[in-house]
Amino acid sequence: MDIHSKEEIKEKLLQQRLKRKKLQRIIISLVSTASALAVLFLVFALGNFNNNTAKAANPASESSILAENSVTPKPSVTPELTKAPEAALSPTPAATATPSPTPTPAPAEKPETTIRLCMIGDVLLHDAIIQTSKTEYGYDFSPLFSNISDRLAGYDLKIVNQETACGGESYGITGYPSFNGPTECIDAMANTGFNLVCLATNHMLDNGISPMLSTLDYWNTNYPGVGTIGAYSSAESAENIYVYQKEDFKVAVLNYTYGTNAGSGDLLSAPYCLNFLNEEKVYSDIQRAKEISDFVIVIPHWGTEHNLGTDASQDYWATQFNEWGVDLVIGSHPHVIEPIEVKTSSTGHTTVIFYSLGNFVSNPANANLMVGAMADVTLTKDENGVRIDDFGAIPLITHQQGYFTTYFWSEYSPEMYYESVGHIQDPTFTYEYCTDLIYSVFGDRVRP
Repeated sequence: MDIHSKEEIKEKLLQQRLKRKKLQRIIISLVSTASALAVLFLVFALGNFNNNTAKAANPASESSILAENSVTPKPSVTPELTKAPEAALSPTPAATATPSPTPTPAPAEKPETTIRLCMIGDVLLHDAIIQTSKTEYGYDFSPLFSNISDRLAGYDLKIVNQETACGGESYGITGYPSFNGPTECIDAMANTGFNLVCLATNHMLDNGISPMLSTLDYWNTNYPGVGTIGAYSSAESAENIYVYQKEDFKVAVLNYTYGTNAGSGDLLSAPYCLNFLNEEKVYSDIQRAKEISDFVIVIPHWGTEHNLGTDASQDYWATQFNEWGVDLVIGSHPHVIEPIEVKTSSTGHTTVIFYSLGNFVSNPANANLMVGAMADVTLTKDENGVRIDDFGAIPLITHQQGYFTTYFWSEYSPEMYYESVGHIQDPTFTYEYCTDLIYSVFGDRVRP
């Protein structure tokens, strides 16, 4: 191979290298340009994606801003990316934290109110009781109640059945069979702590209406804080219903008698003076009492004297009281104790019934008349309503030893019995007999 030919070959090879390098630079340039374009494309694409996402997430915000600034967008095939002037845009309000709802407080529980009530039976002032209560200056009946007064302090509503008028000496002091006692007996009952007196009895008009009116006047004048029910001085007062109230707990008490031992003269001139077991009146009174109170008590003077069980009249009235919605019945008049019963009406209403508490004090002729009882009842009102929490009979015994007094049976010992002269009048009267009598009548409702 000649030299010229080699030089030509070298020159061709050199030109080829130069062409390759130029091509490489072009390729590198093209690649760089393509990369830049790709990046720009990606940036543009991402920008459009974010903008569309924001619009989709809050279309109302965009439309409200447009409306607020009165900007009408112009249609365009390609969306313009020109930024709007700053003054034309309202600032986007800062997000406001949603306040947590204030929890509704639970309703406060209604406070519980408890009423403890008690009632004693017939205060029957026989001649012997009146005579042994006489003093140099008048009469003193406080010994009759001295052994129960301390326990009475634990009760709210304290009821006594005043069997006879106590019109005082102006009308003559008399015992059986037409009773009128001294006013000092009223003083003794008031001082013992009784705050409600029942006067609807068969003996209240023994000597006419005047001693009864005098009895009412003495109570109302000297002890205005003590309620009197069952006997009235006017037609207007006879329409009143007694309501005992403790806090927001209201208890209505009604009192009636089956009849009287007196003639009809006073009743014709003043038919309102005593409450009688008249079906129309009793029903009406009960309905009115239910409207103005939470709990209704009826105290009837009913039944058969000296009967340790119930009679047909008591059974009838007990059923009526129960069906009419009475809550508690406490009876008097038979002079002996009678059973306690719980009745349930056709609508499911329950009524607790003490058929008779017997005598509180009397000049007894036999053992049955010496044993009496005090009704002991606990009532409660709370958010669930009103209920009787407990009820029972606390037995009593009349003690005679030159004077008359009454003890709780639980505090009366066999030794005290032998000191009483009661067993002389009735040889069947023994301590064991009285115990058997109490439990045979009251059963598990005996309270100490």
